[in-house]
Amino acid sequence: MNDSKITDSEKQQLIKEGREIVIIIESIDKRFISNFTIQGNSKQLLNELLVLKGINQAECVLTNEEYKTFLNALVIAKYI
Repeated sequence: MNDSKITDSEKQQLIKEGREIVIIIESIDKRFISNFTIQGNSKQLLNELLVLKGINQAECVLTNEEYKTFLNALVIAKYI
């Protein structure tokens, strides 16, 4: 669908229906993903983005919830 021909409310409806996904990727250093936002629902895409974003080595501790989420994303995305 051509984005220039739909209204914001129509776009929001498409996202709500699961027919469109909007992804915003941020990079502080223009080399690595520092953050991302997904509007819409795609578990597979979410896990791939979590893997691509990575995690700081200092945060790789089993008591860290972010690390557990990262490991889970690796498993779901079939990297491990």
